[in-house]
Parts: sequence; C-alpha cells; structure tokens
Amino acid sequence: MLPGRTLGTIREYMLAIRGPIATPIVKGFASINVQLRNALNLYAAVRSVRSMPGIRTRTDGFKRGR
Repeated sequence: MLPGRTLGTIREYMLAIRGPIATPIVKGFASINVQLRNALNLYAAVRSVRSMPGIRTRTDGFKRGR
C-alpha cells in the first residue's frame, strides 16, 4: 500500500505533507499511518506553531517560557 518510491522521496526531502487517511479495520492489515511511522521511525506528531499578533488563541493568558 505504501510504495518504496514514496518513502524514498520522503527520506530524500525529509518532508511529507499528509492529509487524512482512512484506516480500514481489517485483521492483519497495517494501515498507511502505521507503515509511515514504522518506516520513518516516527513516534510523535510534533508540529511547530507560532502565535500571530492580534489573533486570539486558546493559549492567551499563559506565560511563555524559554
């Protein structure tokens, strides 16, 4: 389900943009999400974020540390 060429390209550019992927509930089937995590040794979905001046966020009022 996950072509080697696709993994090679992700490894080469160290970047992938992924949208929602449906995961069928089938015994013995590794979903594409699981295949990507295993093949690329991904264990956390870390996303960088930043606040923009004038835009209210859910974290307004929290102290920011460095």
